[in-house]
Amino acid sequence: MAIDELLLLEPQCCDANEYLQLGRLCADGQCLDALRPLGSAAWFSLPFRLGIAPEWLVALHVLLLAISTLLGARAMASLAGEARSPRTTPTLLLFSALVHGIWFWPILRVTLSDLPASALALCGCWLLLLAPDQRRVGWQALAGALCLGAACLVRTFFLYPLYGALLAWLLAALVAGRWRAVLPALLLALLPPLLQYGSTWRHSGDWSFLHPRWSQNWSHRHLSDAATGYDTVSATPYRWYEAPCATRDWLASLHERDVGGAACLALGRLQFYLGSYSARTFLVGEHDNLLVAPGAAGYEQAIGGWQLNGLDVVAEADPAMASQLMASLAAECPAEAGERPLCQASSASTGNLVLQAQGGGQLQQAARLAAATSYTFSAISWSAVPLTLQASLLDGGQTVLANATWPVGPTPTVHQLRGTTGQAGLHRVQIESPPAGATPFVLWGLRLEQGTAPDWREAIRLPPEAIRLWSPWLLAANSAAVLGALAVVWLHRRQWRPAQWAALAFVVLSAGLSIVIVPEQRFFVVPLVASWLLAGSRALIALASHQRPAQR
Repeated sequence: MAIDELLLLEPQCCDANEYLQLGRLCADGQCLDALRPLGSAAWFSLPFRLGIAPEWLVALHVLLLAISTLLGARAMASLAGEARSPRTTPTLLLFSALVHGIWFWPILRVTLSDLPASALALCGCWLLLLAPDQRRVGWQALAGALCLGAACLVRTFFLYPLYGALLAWLLAALVAGRWRAVLPALLLALLPPLLQYGSTWRHSGDWSFLHPRWSQNWSHRHLSDAATGYDTVSATPYRWYEAPCATRDWLASLHERDVGGAACLALGRLQFYLGSYSARTFLVGEHDNLLVAPGAAGYEQAIGGWQLNGLDVVAEADPAMASQLMASLAAECPAEAGERPLCQASSASTGNLVLQAQGGGQLQQAARLAAATSYTFSAISWSAVPLTLQASLLDGGQTVLANATWPVGPTPTVHQLRGTTGQAGLHRVQIESPPAGATPFVLWGLRLEQGTAPDWREAIRLPPEAIRLWSPWLLAANSAAVLGALAVVWLHRRQWRPAQWAALAFVVLSAGLSIVIVPEQRFFVVPLVASWLLAGSRALIALASHQRPAQR
């Protein structure tokens, strides 16, 4: 992949587009959202405030990961103590970059809050590991505390791990007799969440991190789902599988004191996290639809949703027209023909558009396409009165790469337009209606996909292995990393300072929360990166210094 393509956003779906819309609203002064905290809105408002393209967020992601990579390598070197050698620093730096790259790659080029929040959380943990043991709190502890607080302001997921980390920090300081020294750092960490609490209270009258109705709704959904794994592919959530457990949700297990059922769910989800990997999330795939649903809000008017010029959307279709459409569709899709592409399109469609031209009109949408690649734009049409549509594929300079004439009539018809791109970047698909006439017509199953033929496989349930890699070797490697990290913690248990126990508590609680709520790979990034760095760095230090790690 070329460097210019690396810094482009992937064709993305679902929440990823919503975050950019939230950022645009925040840039206009509307930063409050009932579902997402202020930090998330502020982060994704940066390109709109600075007047730059949203793709620059990818560069900011890379910058955050570079900082976390450097701090992580330095933190691991500090744990080595006298075991360090001249080769330790470059070795750890390369290893840290590799670990960060593998686990952050799936969310690097999508606009989700997971990457900035997780990178901030890791930076906070590394800084706490670097905090010196002294009576007065050092700048590393203050900066680390602020990073952890900022992480939960960007993503609510880290709120309870933050509380647990601060409690562990205070308890460890009390045992060490230095609780007064850590108070400034504790208060600094609480400032970002207090800012969110205050904003919610001013707008809702409730002292809650987010709006109570939304938070309670999502809490129940997260705690009452029996899914063992969860992916978002092709704008459709996909369940990995459900563990064969006696209970189906955490709330029921807690209520019934079913420890075995809860443990079954936990082990199934750990198997998902430790044994599987997907390099894509919240993305459209190779043969998936690159178009967003009609009427959906995207991050830019030119990209999110369809632009209608001279066309009206008919909200309430004529009953007679609707009846004709259904009768015609039923004739084309009898019950025994459920596998035909035309029939599958209704369930794989991005939605239906009932349109009416007022003296000619234009329908268009944009998407970012790869260079020198074949794409197919397809749709299914119907109209009670015959008419003709013109379909085109254009590049960013409005050069027509391909066009076709689509006849529309009272029989549902599949239309296709094939074209090959030149350079990578923004492209546009366009449909023009007749210059005269006000006859309503229907388009559904609108698709833009890579390849030379429409593919409605979204309508067919894919096996789990088609979406993500699962391997017993990966399960063994990740499990070894977790056990190795625990061994490092045990070896250093007598030398760990209060700030370091806070970092450990944050990572452990993040892992626990990842198991309790609906599991997605992006939820487990912080525990995996921390485990691999702790375990792998210890082994690399021993190899680089040609000596066994000192037994503490």
